Amino acid sequence: MNRTLARLTALPLATAALSTAALLGLSGAANAATPTQNSTTQNSTTQNSTTQNSTTQSSTTQSSTTAHARAGAVHASLTQGSTGMTIVFDNNSDQPLTLVSATNPYGHWQDRAPQTIPAHTTGVSISDYSNNIEGSEIDVTYALPDGSQVTFQGLVPLAGSDSISGSTTSPAYVLHGQSDAGFHPTYHFQLANA
Repeated sequence: MNRTLARLTALPLATAALSTAALLGLSGAANAATPTQNSTTQNSTTQNSTTQNSTTQSSTTQSSTTAHARAGAVHASLTQGSTGMTIVFDNNSDQPLTLVSATNPYGHWQDRAPQTIPAHTTGVSISDYSNNIEGSEIDVTYALPDGSQVTFQGLVPLAGSDSISGSTTSPAYVLHGQSDAGFHPTYHFQLANA
């Protein structure tokens, strides 16, 4: 009975090792988990044995390289997040902008909102990534020298529709937004004189 229990206990561990190998797509990993089969001929020459070992070593090195490449790809996908966004902001107005607030409640900043955006500056990138179940959200508010504010937001939920919103508190300026779709969209906002 103890042998049966030991075999049943060991089975999930072997299955987990093979499942991990299958998940990573490692063709050689399953072979590495089982003993290497020897030649069926007992009278093999030293040369044949050396060739077989060389082939096995090459196969193991290739599997190891493949495992490292796949692990790197998994790491890259985690740092990109399940969702994220890039906001490209153009200040086409005649006034500089000063950062009031920038929040990213569910994710991690890749490119933070700059403290100031000079007048007539285009292509300012603000971006994040998130692995949070809520998705990704960026909220930014800038102040103009006259005290008015420009606020814009991007949302990338895991479930539902992506959206953007933006406004100014002064009729002297207009804010235009262009949306995109997907789990890693690029949104474009343009501030201009009215």
